Amino acid sequence: MTEGRKVGMVSLGCPKNLVDSEVMMGLLAQQGYELTTDSGAADVLVVNTCGFIDSARQESVETILEMAQLKQTGKLKRLIVAGCLVERYREELQREIPEIDACIGVNQLKEIESVVESYGPRVLPVYSDGASVPELYLYDETTPRLRATAPYTSFVKIAEGCDHTCAFCIIPKLRGVFRSRSPESILREVEMLSAQGVKEFVLISQDTTTYGSDLMLKDGLARLVASISDVPGVEWIRFLYCYPTAITDELLDVMASRPNVCKYFDIPLQHASRRVLGRMRRGGNRESYERMIERIRERVPGVAVRTTFIVGFPGERDEDFDELLDRLRATAPYTSFVKIAEGCDHTCAFCIIPKLRGVFRSRSPESILREVEMLSAQGVKEFVLISQDTTTYGSDLMLKDGLARLVASISDVPGVEWIRFLYCYPTAITDELLDVMASRPNVCKYFDIPLQHASRRVLGRMRRGGNRESYERMIERIRERVPGVAVRTTFIVGFPGERDEDFDELLDFVRATEFDRVGVFRYSDEENSAAFALDEKVDTATAKKREARLMKAQARISHRKNRRMIGRRVRVLLEGKSKESDLLLEGRMESQAPEIDASVLINDVPEGMNVRPGDFVTVEITEAQAYDLIGRVV
Repeated sequence: MTEGRKVGMVSLGCPKNLVDSEVMMGLLAQQGYELTTDSGAADVLVVNTCGFIDSARQESVETILEMAQLKQTGKLKRLIVAGCLVERYREELQREIPEIDACIGVNQLKEIESVVESYGPRVLPVYSDGASVPELYLYDETTPRLRATAPYTSFVKIAEGCDHTCAFCIIPKLRGVFRSRSPESILREVEMLSAQGVKEFVLISQDTTTYGSDLMLKDGLARLVASISDVPGVEWIRFLYCYPTAITDELLDVMASRPNVCKYFDIPLQHASRRVLGRMRRGGNRESYERMIERIRERVPGVAVRTTFIVGFPGERDEDFDELLDRLRATAPYTSFVKIAEGCDHTCAFCIIPKLRGVFRSRSPESILREVEMLSAQGVKEFVLISQDTTTYGSDLMLKDGLARLVASISDVPGVEWIRFLYCYPTAITDELLDVMASRPNVCKYFDIPLQHASRRVLGRMRRGGNRESYERMIERIRERVPGVAVRTTFIVGFPGERDEDFDELLDFVRATEFDRVGVFRYSDEENSAAFALDEKVDTATAKKREARLMKAQARISHRKNRRMIGRRVRVLLEGKSKESDLLLEGRMESQAPEIDASVLINDVPEGMNVRPGDFVTVEITEAQAYDLIGRVV
């Protein structure tokens, strides 16, 4: 029956769902089915869906409909829908999408061959909600599994289901009660995978920290991780989805003492407001979360902590969100954005910010200074001033040189190490502002000036002030008055009416000016913007080519500038482990803004030197990439 039949698998959603897909593929492969990654060549397609939140449900339905079309355009004879969406909407799916031949729930993975092989509709019961453990499925090390991850990394599901009653979540109804695999089963799977060349093991379940509680195991996760750590060939172990009230000292000690246990915690906190957390039915509160994170960081030096939050939960008030925002600042204590104004009075044709955020209005200098003083007292070292147009700050308050005076006042606040301001309008940069930047050591020598284009004709259609000649004079003036300054800008390509000669002028301008940082955006046709009605729209393919050419030119400039940095020693604000590798640290120079620019990757720290996120260190640059720099702490 299986001979010549090709089966394709489309897996959506979280890693837990991916493991289910791998199990189904393993079961089918064991029975001799040919698996294909080409949906158009498949005789049978299985779509493993996610049904957790609206966007995931929408993606699942759209994918099912897309695959269903292959019954007319491809070889597809049979369409199977699996996963969480089936647990919620089995009857609706089969009624509304008649192309579906069978639905299989998360607890019927063993039935995959029967629904693939059947002819005609096949209906299986869906019974997660209220089912007892014997009826619920949980794979073990004997289950065939065809992994879809890279050969060196594997997810390992250590438990299934959930017993928490979080108000926003339906996982217990979808996947049933919490049930752990035995430690022996997990260890045997890890040993088999390690023998196959897997180096990184990612332990997952709906709540990993509860692992073993149903088996009456004390410190189940800590003991399991320690045992896996001893398996030959295991280079990295990490575990995801930790419940915030269940992180034990034993688990922290295992992480701190075992070199192959990644110093990484994934703890979905969901909120910080006690009132909202109560409505969510979550354990803990802001104070207990702060104590927990402090304890984690004390016991596991250099640990990285990841979390997720839900905003807009029913009943969340402004003061609840403000408390959550304060909590975020508390977890990254060395940097803070400070909004100095809101709204915008410019009439740029491509932008709808004035319609969304209203007229330009500045905060009082006294209010901003009080906030900076409070944040500095809390340990913030870097302050990033933001508004839609920072250089216009104070004009509505009748303040002369408002931004220059504000920056100078902030510069005098004790504890302020770095100040930077983003989003400067190109025609409003005064000599007074340049003098403040040049003369104040804690004002970063960094300008972010969105120029948007260089062609006089395009700038006119954009309703932007200035032109190429005035921009060149401005940048020359900035570089003369602030030696060593870094200048960042952004450009829009594909704006309506942008011709080849306009783009060529922009490209020539970038090459001649040699900006330190450049961002390029393809024009987006916003319905309520003035540009929406403009003629001579540029097609997407042309805009993409122009974007690529401009970024390629800038990459050459950036790489050339970075090579000049080799051998220099620079002051770097350390931000922790690199996103690229746990073996590298990452930080920023004053010429690199947070969340915008590239970084300095650090591959060597003197032995015995204890550095932490938020520390300023001296780094000698040893290598240069197109955007990132590489160096060692000295």
